[in-house]
Amino acid sequence: PTSLQPVSHQMGSTPPELPGPSTGSAAIAVAGLGTIASHGPQTAQPLASTVKMMTALQILEDHPLPLAQQGPMIPVSAADVATYQSEKDQGQSVFPVVAGEQLTEYQALQALLVPSGNNVADLLATWDAGSLPAFVGKMNARTLAVGMTQTKYVDASGFSPDSVGTPGDLITLAQVAMRNPVFAEIVKQPEATLPVGGRVFNVDAALGQEGIIGVKTGSSPQAG
Repeated sequence: PTSLQPVSHQMGSTPPELPGPSTGSAAIAVAGLGTIASHGPQTAQPLASTVKMMTALQILEDHPLPLAQQGPMIPVSAADVATYQSEKDQGQSVFPVVAGEQLTEYQALQALLVPSGNNVADLLATWDAGSLPAFVGKMNARTLAVGMTQTKYVDASGFSPDSVGTPGDLITLAQVAMRNPVFAEIVKQPEATLPVGGRVFNVDAALGQEGIIGVKTGSSPQAG
């Protein structure tokens, strides 16, 4: 092959001014170039449900799942139902479960990432590590391994305002997580049909627009 274009091209003497949000903070990255712009304070803020990106990644790394495979069955206990009811009463984002049912690993990840079930984050964490604190410890160790220096997790769902991070760290996490084909497949699903919950819809209403294929939204009174 013969190269017809120069290796690099200067687009201008100064970078363009990119519009940023009127509140909060943001960062923009381009594959191969890294972060090219940021806006607002790049200090750790409550992450809300974007925490579930790390929860899902940790589960998939601990229990690798090939595409088109459902993976092991995860039992739902009475304690899991109590967690669901308690979090529902608090107004949290939850996914309905029934004692005695079983979800496949893939279904549980769908329930975590599509309708954004906080209780499913707790269920997966306990299934993986035996307890929520043990799983959170693994999450924090993973952040350090990928260079997310301003992120700290205290829960698996993001409901706690003490789970904090920065836009730059979220970009780093997204780039790592989207390399997992199962993760990438689930986060771009606009809806899913699951046991008990039936047909559920992705809380990211922007999916499928302007080429958007993920990754995760989150909101809370503290995070905004």
